Amino acid sequence: MRKEMKDRIPPQAVEIEMAVIGAMMLDKDAVYRAMEILQEDYFYKTAHQRIFNVMSVLFAKNQAIDLITVSEQLKKDNRLEEVGGTYYLTECINQVTSTANVEYHAKIIRDLAKRRKLIKIGSELVENCYNFRGELKDIQEPFEIEWFNVCVDDKSKGFRTFYDLSIDTLSDLDMRYKRGDEIMGMRSGFGFIDRTLCGLNRNLTVIAGRPGMGKSSLAANIAVNLASKGIPVAIFSIEMDYRQLIHRIWARCVKIDSQTYLRPKYLGKEGIEKTAKVSSEISGYPIFIDDSGSLTGTQAFARSRRVVMQEGVQCIIVDHLQRMFGDKSKKRVHEIEELSWTLKTISKDLRVSVLMLSQLNRSVEGPDRKGSGFRPRLSDLRESGSIEQDADDVLFLYRPDLYSKMFKFSKFNDQESKWYRLPFIDSDGRVAVEFIVAKNRYGPIDTGLYYWDMRINDYREVSDLTDELYLPDYKSRVAGGLDA
Repeated sequence: MRKEMKDRIPPQAVEIEMAVIGAMMLDKDAVYRAMEILQEDYFYKTAHQRIFNVMSVLFAKNQAIDLITVSEQLKKDNRLEEVGGTYYLTECINQVTSTANVEYHAKIIRDLAKRRKLIKIGSELVENCYNFRGELKDIQEPFEIEWFNVCVDDKSKGFRTFYDLSIDTLSDLDMRYKRGDEIMGMRSGFGFIDRTLCGLNRNLTVIAGRPGMGKSSLAANIAVNLASKGIPVAIFSIEMDYRQLIHRIWARCVKIDSQTYLRPKYLGKEGIEKTAKVSSEISGYPIFIDDSGSLTGTQAFARSRRVVMQEGVQCIIVDHLQRMFGDKSKKRVHEIEELSWTLKTISKDLRVSVLMLSQLNRSVEGPDRKGSGFRPRLSDLRESGSIEQDADDVLFLYRPDLYSKMFKFSKFNDQESKWYRLPFIDSDGRVAVEFIVAKNRYGPIDTGLYYWDMRINDYREVSDLTDELYLPDYKSRVAGGLDA
């Protein structure tokens, strides 16, 4: 079978290629229309690739493209005879019946080129399946990405008229209005996030903080909130295995300390029965977990595409960026830049919301940051400034109770302090967590306050617990730093 495939002539249309090249030498408008669609490697015949390359050079220099200029440039490059001389260029012109057909012909060339690429990818896949001795995923995932890159819809590329885009946007807005949507994005279940960021949109949102701030717990809560409404969610749980993640989800739903699941003996019959009941209720939630201990950018893209196409996933959570790895030949900072951009690409190309968890640099806890209460800022994002650039939204989590002992004054944790009317740790053992929106694509930056019950991984906004929210100058003091 493989021998038969090698003997077959690949899909091609040399005469159409000649006609397009000829039209480009006859009509300036044909040049623009063909250049928008074609690439050099779309041409089957090598001589046509050489000629198109010369035309691209002339086009980039804003020079005329005709029989004379193309011939002269080929002569300068010592390639005129290689492509068949001026005689062959004239033959290309003679193939043209009408330059009006150049766009249609160019699309035929492009589609035939894609067929050849798919044949090549398929042949390589067959060869690897026969001879490759590594793991199956090392064959499958690169193949999926290459296949996707060839098959991606070309309508997503290039310019569209403002009129067409306006009609599309108005139609979407009208549908949301009739549906009664209060915000554009998906509801995360966290009022502050939904109000400030207008929900979870099809972009890249970074959730960052030092260890122990509750990043993974917040992400798991959002996943459950979305899935409970029938919205499919995928989680790359690189740091925790699936059992640990499920324990956290159970703990919130059953209201049992998650640590108890690590000591099954102390669950008791009632705990087991409650867990079994809740598990049967939520096991149908559309949550998909990949707990691979290592994850590359290539694997993330391939697996994300697959779960989006097969399961209709609308939100992808990555926990967390610094546990991923890319090209190890590069410095770590460049590796992180590449991974960050890959996750941004997943969001744009697959049209999903991506929540990327990230660590912060230790510099946030430096002595020079004491005046701001060691609150994080965008420059603290670990290992790469590109995270800040790629992200559409950045949400920092900050626990003042972890830093209260680092301040000189004693009343910092007092209910009547100048900072909070509420304690850092309440009578039920919940800790205060500030949600700091430091970057917001859709609106202003802001800060909200939640109480987090670490035992059952549950969050409550301050407004859910008390009418006494903050002191009048709370937000201005968050922005301006903490006074001693």
